[in-house]
Amino acid sequence: MIHFEILENPFMIYLEFNSPELNYPVDVYFIDQNGIQWQTKINSHSCWVKGPVNNRELSIRILDSGGDVIFSYDYIFSSLSDAVEKRFISWCRDFIAKKCYKPKGFIIGSHDGRSGEWVQAYSQDLIGDCLIVEPNITPFLLLTYNYKNDSKFTFKNCVISDSDDYVDFYTNDSGDSESSSLIESNYLKHENDGFKKIKVKSYNPNTLLQSDIPDYIHIDAEGYDGNIIMLLNDEILSKVKFIVWEHIHLTDETKVLVDSRLTKFGFTVEAGQRFNTCAYKL
Repeated sequence: MIHFEILENPFMIYLEFNSPELNYPVDVYFIDQNGIQWQTKINSHSCWVKGPVNNRELSIRILDSGGDVIFSYDYIFSSLSDAVEKRFISWCRDFIAKKCYKPKGFIIGSHDGRSGEWVQAYSQDLIGDCLIVEPNITPFLLLTYNYKNDSKFTFKNCVISDSDDYVDFYTNDSGDSESSSLIESNYLKHENDGFKKIKVKSYNPNTLLQSDIPDYIHIDAEGYDGNIIMLLNDEILSKVKFIVWEHIHLTDETKVLVDSRLTKFGFTVEAGQRFNTCAYKL
């Protein structure tokens, strides 16, 4: 028997191997369309393993020593998607029907571009031109490679903050964009090796968007999401129609401030079941 469980905050898959009758050793693979992203070997029963953190779209295959697949798991958008993801897909379709063009986007903290609500919308050909920013160089280069054949994307290696200069950024030796942050205390919540503080180029969102305001903004800034929304000026908030942000690292006070400001500009705020909240205008 293999016990399978999805853990939250952070998202993680837990596997427990209870049965002595499995044909050990067994190999555990976390995979996607690019191949094996993580793997381990279980030599006997009464063992457990936790998969990579915050990679909800990876599939799992477990093979026994005879080469048989004894366990499979796949992320299925239609049945397992968070409410925010479903709302964004629905909003994109309505936008295209009303405007007769695909919505333009501003994506903050894209990682390598393999997960997020905007990725699901992109896979269904529902988004238009996009400016994407990612501060960590390794995932940034993978991002540019993953979307090298699509001219709708423009890439910028930077962070978004209240500054148009270089700022302190907390990361590790691997440049893990899933836990790196502008906020030192938020970074330290994660178990990381090789902690370091570096200087990265920053742009104020009002500077980047002053000449071309997007239709939607997608934010994954590891605790700085609320700050970015509060930085957006009145002109941007009056024109943007959809915003997604990660709420799990925000204080209750920040959540109230963000909700209040967005409601003032006519947004409906809707929290998802997992990590994200969205605000939208019909």
